[in-house]
Amino acid sequence: MSQYSGPAYTTVNLNGSFNNWCGGCAVMTDPDNDGIFELMVNVSTAAPIEWKYTLDGWNGQENLTPGSACTQTTGQFTNRWLQPSANTVLPAVCWESCTACPSLGSVTGLVRYSNNAQTALNNSTVLLKNALGATVATATSGSNGSFSMNNVVPGSYTLEATTTKPWGGVTASDALLAVRHATGAVLQTGLRLVACDVNGNAAVNSGDALLINRRFSGSIATFSVGSWYFEQPAVTVTSGALTQNISAICYGDVNASYSPVARGDAGLVLLADPAMAHHGALPLALDRDLGLGSLSLELNVPAGLRVTGVRSLVGGELSWHTANGRLRLGWFSAEEVAVQAGQVAFVLETEITRNNDVPGHEWTLGSVAEATDAWAVNHSQVGLRIPSLSAPKAVAYVAPQPVKQGENIRMVLNLDLAATLQVEVRDMLGRTVSSLRQVSVNAGASELNLEGLSTGRYSVLVQWLDGSNQRMNLPLLVR
Repeated sequence: MSQYSGPAYTTVNLNGSFNNWCGGCAVMTDPDNDGIFELMVNVSTAAPIEWKYTLDGWNGQENLTPGSACTQTTGQFTNRWLQPSANTVLPAVCWESCTACPSLGSVTGLVRYSNNAQTALNNSTVLLKNALGATVATATSGSNGSFSMNNVVPGSYTLEATTTKPWGGVTASDALLAVRHATGAVLQTGLRLVACDVNGNAAVNSGDALLINRRFSGSIATFSVGSWYFEQPAVTVTSGALTQNISAICYGDVNASYSPVARGDAGLVLLADPAMAHHGALPLALDRDLGLGSLSLELNVPAGLRVTGVRSLVGGELSWHTANGRLRLGWFSAEEVAVQAGQVAFVLETEITRNNDVPGHEWTLGSVAEATDAWAVNHSQVGLRIPSLSAPKAVAYVAPQPVKQGENIRMVLNLDLAATLQVEVRDMLGRTVSSLRQVSVNAGASELNLEGLSTGRYSVLVQWLDGSNQRMNLPLLVR
């Protein structure tokens, strides 16, 4: 039974004409645990005998081939057959066979990522499955991606593999390659073509490109096809040794750039613009003329700042997402965009999350930063300009609080820089209840008077008119 691959069983039984096909009465044993079950029985030599081996009584039985050398078919039954003449030790035979089991084989190979380096995928689980989809052998790949399965029963199988390694290697440049494949500009083959089809519809189109870009940016967390693709080669095992490698790729990694061991250097360098700027609409620009096909960027957002929007000023397809203090931005265009040095390509909409500046904190690059041309080839060491966060300090309050109807209401401002402001008073329904006032305020302490307010709760909106979109909301209660 060493090469039996059917359903599980508890006992092996001998059923024949000599015991009236009794089911579970004749239990065979394997005393030396070699997979060969044995039983001695007394039979008459007066007539031929018929028998077969069964499992758990009649829960399972051999399906013998009619016409085989050791069988006899009577009606619908094909059984083993023998004319006994003396004490006989029958030779060991394989389940459902007239001959001994063939020698066992082995399967070895390597599990590797389908990048240029053919990176070994260690700690991957490799499964050998039979025609019924049942797993007959398992192995775990070693440090060099190698796996080995011994004592495999000859036959036809399929190899499968899985990994617990994280998904990665995907940027906006992969989305660009997917859309260029869809247009016929750059055709992908093999596993790189498989990596394009992230929606699993057996076709590659702009929808796949959009999904790839959205997963890079973090606006979606998964693909419908999953994260990893492993080849599933069909293999035929004989009594010898078989070598079969398995290649894998992450869905979306169209350029096969991922290295599950380490990632490469960033292609962008962050340059803090010395010009005074703070929150609001922050421009992003490149430091030299180039043809832009994709931009992939992870920025660590400074403490005290929140990104509320990202806009592209150069067309294309843009996706962005913020999480855990990081902004991920993915952009691509099937048609290369000519960008000039200093030209604003993207705008970050930001706001302060507390009523002070963000001293000591600046933008920094995360783990991904690359700009490519229309062929998804990296531009090396491109400078990305972003404004410094040297925000002007501003303190404001309304005094006294609360105030009575008809009293003089003073708004006190203390600025470190002179500014032109717009002041607006709104009621709790968001309606403007006083005319808009534009005022110029010097650095230091200043006062503004608010008049004509009846009893109620209000908010005083102060907005800077220097293009920074800095603003404050001050509560006001009039009794």
